[in-house]
Amino acid sequence: KGSYTKKLVENPELLKRKLIEEAAEVITVKNRDELIWEAADLLYFLFVIMAKDNVTLEDVEKENERRDKENIIKSTKLKQNEKDV
Repeated sequence: KGSYTKKLVENPELLKRKLIEEAAEVITVKNRDELIWEAADLLYFLFVIMAKDNVTLEDVEKENERRDKENIIKSTKLKQNEKDV
């Protein structure tokens, strides 16, 4: 029969469809238990696409840190500009 994960990796369109489907299910849940169930599904498909492209959680964490620093810089510049006006 074969691995479902392997099937997803070999069929990028299927993987994309599943990610979209699960994201939609996450935003339409009615309660906490459904959210846990659907979030687990969404994370599974997200982790598959990340692994396929050799993206780690550390990579994502670094990107978030980069964005935080960028936002701090922008915020500081805006505050400085407001003082100059």
